[in-house]
Amino acid sequence: MSSSKTGNLRSFYSNFKKSFDESYLFGWLFYFVVLICTAILTDLPRFEIWKSSLVQAASGLGYGDPTYFAAAAVDVSKFGWVTQNSQWVFNLWPPGFVLLEALFLKILGVEAPIPLIFLFCSVCIFATLLMEMRRLLRNGIGSISWFLPLLIFLFPAARVFILNITGLLFGEWLAIGSFFLAAMMLLRRSRKSTVLAGFLFAISAYTRSQYEFFLLATFLVSISLVGLVYLFKMKTRASYWEASKYLVYSLVIAQVFMAPWRVYHFANHGDPRWVFTGNYLIEASLKTDETLNSGGAGFLTEGGINMACRLAPEHCGENSKKVYIEIFRKNAFSWILAKVQLLPKFWFASAHNQDLTSPKSNTPLDGFLNFVFLLSVLGSLSMLWIGRKVDSIMIWAGLTLGLLAAHSAIIVFSHFEVRYFFFIKLYGLFSFMILYSEYVKSVSKRVNESVA
Repeated sequence: MSSSKTGNLRSFYSNFKKSFDESYLFGWLFYFVVLICTAILTDLPRFEIWKSSLVQAASGLGYGDPTYFAAAAVDVSKFGWVTQNSQWVFNLWPPGFVLLEALFLKILGVEAPIPLIFLFCSVCIFATLLMEMRRLLRNGIGSISWFLPLLIFLFPAARVFILNITGLLFGEWLAIGSFFLAAMMLLRRSRKSTVLAGFLFAISAYTRSQYEFFLLATFLVSISLVGLVYLFKMKTRASYWEASKYLVYSLVIAQVFMAPWRVYHFANHGDPRWVFTGNYLIEASLKTDETLNSGGAGFLTEGGINMACRLAPEHCGENSKKVYIEIFRKNAFSWILAKVQLLPKFWFASAHNQDLTSPKSNTPLDGFLNFVFLLSVLGSLSMLWIGRKVDSIMIWAGLTLGLLAAHSAIIVFSHFEVRYFFFIKLYGLFSFMILYSEYVKSVSKRVNESVA
């Protein structure tokens, strides 16, 4: 009897495990619950802000961006578009996140707990992403594929940007989630998934302006890689193009979805640029430390925005693109060296203190975790060579090299903030896990074919 019961229990467990492994819904719910619990436990001290309205929550954080987004969203929900007082918001940021906030305000009212709704949306997106990662990892690394994707959320940077209220009201969760899901869709290699990837890439750009630059850099790098493959007549050029075309097509599709905002800016400003932050960047670069600090922009000074003024003091106070370019041309080495020297301070800064601009604290644990991020980025780069025979390698080469090229330009010409490095850190971890799994799967496939 006892033996029979034991056998029944084992059979039940085996059937349950099989169903759990094969059921998308069970797996998705597992990740959903884990992420919800993680969000609550890691942001519990600020739970009162979670329950407040959008405007109250944004003003309670102490950051400019969420407050400006909330004010513009209230305008859109009331009047159908931003008023004259908020028009400047759409000059510096794309409209996607503001319009999403406005939609919820219109449907649920201004007193609705929008932060909680954003948490629900973020968890849904990332539960889907984790399931996509698990589906891919399962073929490469087996049973631990259930837990490996969750490693991302052991890092404070992921929790702050994706699950905690700060990142939720910045809109980072939507931009990162859309970009990562787009990358996963490309690996499906079908027309529908390519169109979906293009749409998701566009969503990331509509949410945070830097993603438009990421997409442009990735497109240029991808086209260059394809050109090099054909120029050197590599034997694998056919298979490389087969993989590359899905990325290239998706990036073209993304630009199609992004065209309406460029048309809007061209119609209103005579310029199809995505945002107009470049004008402010040049102006700030030619200001003195004292001018920036007295205007409440000390974080710009700390982040090294005014390199042009520091290297050519005689031009401080001017606002000329021509002068800015000339100063950089004459002082490129000193400019880049000064920015590179600032880099470790911001890369290894703590994310625990919720200060996403200035690196005000650091602990040995922060140093270790950020070192792991650095290793993951370097590991992703090395996997591009080690895994050069992986079917999808050109997709990852285009994405990885494109993002690094974009970040290199940001490092040189923009100011630093702690949060500016969160995305590339998370991408390094994300891409390394996928690339390593794809490599293991590719090696196993070749071994099996040689044995057969």
